Amino acid sequence: MNFTYFSVDYIDREQKPYSLNHLEPKFGGHQTLNERENSYYARNQTIHCGFVKGPEGYTSTGFDVNEKDKELMAYCQVVVSSCIFGSSDFLRRPTSKLISTYSKKHVCFMMFLDEVTKRKLFLEGHVPDDEGYVGLWKIILVKNLPYPDMRKSGKVPKFLSHRLFPSARYSIWIDSKMRLQADPMLIIEHFLWRTKSEFAIANHYDRHCVWEEVVQNKRLNKYNHTAIDLTISVLPIRWSL
Repeated sequence: MNFTYFSVDYIDREQKPYSLNHLEPKFGGHQTLNERENSYYARNQTIHCGFVKGPEGYTSTGFDVNEKDKELMAYCQVVVSSCIFGSSDFLRRPTSKLISTYSKKHVCFMMFLDEVTKRKLFLEGHVPDDEGYVGLWKIILVKNLPYPDMRKSGKVPKFLSHRLFPSARYSIWIDSKMRLQADPMLIIEHFLWRTKSEFAIANHYDRHCVWEEVVQNKRLNKYNHTAIDLTISVLPIRWSL
């Protein structure tokens, strides 16, 4: 097996272009198509990867977490994370009796919520303790979600966990509709260490390719159809998705 070592850094802030009188800061920044294409190459570079601040004096671009929680997240070595935004689901706690004492001590169980969801869960009896925990879940309150679509905002902790947990060696994402019923260290051992794999992705129970997902999303009107077509049009056919 051959490995290529290279350094990747992330764009932290964009400056206001001299040609524009008004710049709307965006969470993902203002990436050009050429920058997007170049970001796929394994080489030393600085890329757009969310959490891009606007010029000095501009408002936050979103996904604001308090500093105390950021400090906690920065030290996590192994993470299990999930999110509920827009009060779209129930809080499903990991099955505590199936989680080892080691994992309870060394694994970070992080649940990202917005204010609306937190209030609803509070009314349902899920009240965080003095340290901010509901069961094994450490509740992380996110303010100023970067996108009006809750599902799109939910992709931030799902796909950008390496930005939220910069020291993590392993990260497990749990959909909010699922409950963790196995020890996370056993999951890592079974799917990564035993098979010498770098990552593992669960098979969807029904669909197995992007094109099937496109048809289903249109059928259910989950997203704007034009936006779906635009997104799928930039995926190279050679990727065979």
